[in-house]
Amino acid sequence: MIFKITLLKVYVWMVCVLQCLCSVTDRKLEACYGDGWRLQPVCGFEEVVYPYQVLLGAKDPNICPAVLHKNQTNSTLTDQCCQIDQSNTCGGLLNVSNYRTYRDYFENCIGRVQCTYLPIERTRSSTFSSTCDPQFHENTTLVTMIYQCVKDVKNIFNTEIITNRTDIHLKGQEYGNPILQRNSDCDSVDDVIQCSVEALSCDDVIDVQAWDYRLECGQELWFCDSNETVKLTCDNNTGIQKTDVYHSLSNYVTVTFKNSLSRDGGYFWLTFNPVPVNSTLTVSCPVRKSTCPGSSGCQAVRSRSCRPSDNDDDKTLLIIAGVVGCVILLILIILIVIKWKHRQKKIDPDIETTKKNPYVGQNGNELQTASRKRRPNNRLSPIPPTNQRIEREGTGKPKKGKKRKKDKGKDVPSTPREVTTTPKGRKEKKKKKDRELNGSLSREASKMSEGRKSKRKKRKKHKDVSRGSESNGN
Repeated sequence: MIFKITLLKVYVWMVCVLQCLCSVTDRKLEACYGDGWRLQPVCGFEEVVYPYQVLLGAKDPNICPAVLHKNQTNSTLTDQCCQIDQSNTCGGLLNVSNYRTYRDYFENCIGRVQCTYLPIERTRSSTFSSTCDPQFHENTTLVTMIYQCVKDVKNIFNTEIITNRTDIHLKGQEYGNPILQRNSDCDSVDDVIQCSVEALSCDDVIDVQAWDYRLECGQELWFCDSNETVKLTCDNNTGIQKTDVYHSLSNYVTVTFKNSLSRDGGYFWLTFNPVPVNSTLTVSCPVRKSTCPGSSGCQAVRSRSCRPSDNDDDKTLLIIAGVVGCVILLILIILIVIKWKHRQKKIDPDIETTKKNPYVGQNGNELQTASRKRRPNNRLSPIPPTNQRIEREGTGKPKKGKKRKKDKGKDVPSTPREVTTTPKGRKEKKKKKDRELNGSLSREASKMSEGRKSKRKKRKKHKDVSRGSESNGN
């Protein structure tokens, strides 16, 4: 037990030393198991949380209770029971074997500006060492979380160039979501992106660490320079922990991510550091050539960015020709429509008349209601009735009304009941019809006028005869 406690103290001392050496500052949160305690890592502007380590421990039952509520503690109890760097603690690092607890502290916290409320998890203390039980509590009683706030973690799919950096962080997703499926370019069925990383000096080398490596089968990461190629797949997954994955032999490295998944999935977070540490790095996506003579990367798979080929030029020409042909065809159709409309106006001149006169129908004739309202006054006036009352008084007997005698030998045209509307045809034909109709109506009117005069003379003569017979009778 003493040996186990000594190892734990050595480990905590190493963590403190690393805090001083690392460029990213470590931060620590501590809590006991009980009500009122919480772990909630928070980072500053443009920073994200990286949960570096989580330690669970159990205390000596003679010193600390199994459950310690926050409102029941004081500074002395907090120092003795809620800090894992005391000699009366037995525990260890939380790892992926405790998957539910691991998920709560790591997967739901990594890459966020701040983590949501993290529960104070418990697990059996014998998980870490068989010597923890029965000298210590059966279940863990405290949690210590060491995390880092990392600035400028770039998404590899949205990165073009990063220059003059002592360390560079590239990720494949926005945390909260996995790597998104994208449409593949060119003729490749796979989604491929490729970047180059180059150190400032030609004598420098580059170290690559995976801070989060959880790819799915069908996804690959390639690291290669002029002398070496390394391929990583889902079989090399390490989870959320800092793991060395590549050490270059030159100052220039090509990084390639290939995705054959037909859905969203997978995570990675890579960190690039120059050796020596006082050098700087430059990242370029897509790849650009090395500035050092003799240094060159390698192309493990075809790059996502495709250059135009001869086939692409042919396709472009076909598209342009198709667009020009469509424009010409459209112009021809417009010209044909304009010509057809112009010809229709010549064939049917009454269209203009229809526009000017709203009482003219589509067939060129006046509407019936309009013809009634606007009919010309070309009918003959009615013949006044004869004085039949005088005739009855003169004879003393009622006389039957005499029918009008038709003038024999005279071709008197019958009065038309209604003037017909203008027929179809050209304007000249219409005018000619109108002249003929007006001439016949005028002749008829003159004949009717002569007939009325002759009838008035006959009635007058008849009256004179009647008066003469009355005077003779008296």
